[in-house]
Amino acid sequence: MNKKLTGVVDIPLKSQEDDQLQMKSFEMALSEFIKFTSTPITIALQGEWGSGKTSLMNRLEEQLCRAEGTNFYSVWLNTWHYSLMKNDNDILIGIINALIEQVIEISRKEHPEKLKHIIKDVYKVGKTIFKGLSQVAVKTTVSQINENAADSINDVFFNENGEDNYSLNDLRNKLSELINNNIEKNVDKGINKKSFVFFIDDLDRIDPILAINILELMKNIFDIDNCIFILAIDYDVVVKGLKGKFGELNEKNEREFRSFFDKIIQLPFQMPLNSYIIDDYIKEKLLSVNIITKEEADN
Repeated sequence: MNKKLTGVVDIPLKSQEDDQLQMKSFEMALSEFIKFTSTPITIALQGEWGSGKTSLMNRLEEQLCRAEGTNFYSVWLNTWHYSLMKNDNDILIGIINALIEQVIEISRKEHPEKLKHIIKDVYKVGKTIFKGLSQVAVKTTVSQINENAADSINDVFFNENGEDNYSLNDLRNKLSELINNNIEKNVDKGINKKSFVFFIDDLDRIDPILAINILELMKNIFDIDNCIFILAIDYDVVVKGLKGKFGELNEKNEREFRSFFDKIIQLPFQMPLNSYIIDDYIKEKLLSVNIITKEEADN
């Protein structure tokens, strides 16, 4: 006897699941653009909650970063997860630190000996940038570090002797050096990977002001060659987050809102809701909860 299902869940498509909404043509067009784009570049997937942004990101990651012979490293971060139990300052630093740590772990895995000195420099510069965090906060925001990474954090972040003053510009320069060296050494070893793609999900689920702060901080640190950012964020969220700077959106100040958005986002991509083919999707969902029979679905 078959078990009856009694509900429909709303979760994103995974990379290998059937494309029931027929997004393939849009997915392929965006993927081809990314393969040949100049860097750095930031792409915004725009649409309301439930419009398929995360599903599209999952499928782009599979095509660009996971399939055999692909040319990109994947760095994935869900901002909503970081926003649940921390204050705004810890959220900002935790997000940036997690992105940096993923870049470091990829570089360490590919070229463990040749890049270790640059990696240590990145940690050293980060000491000043992140010094407001407690030891516990730093260690918990570092994602899946190994023992060597933990030792580097202890030696560099928490050793107060001879502390230097560094700026975000210094951190960006060190990250640029690390990423570019990683790509150059890939060429020497015959590795296909040529860029990092950062998938930043659920920016539209957090406080709009915090989302704007995250965008500005990422822009200041990761505006680097060989970096591509794909963000799940809508223009309406940006508008809400900028009201403190520009006031309520109106005809007179609309250009200021748009200029800020255009400075951060080079390619806005509107989710193609009106082009989704929903017949098969609806039939599959109705079948799954036994509202219709197979015969009725085929009719």
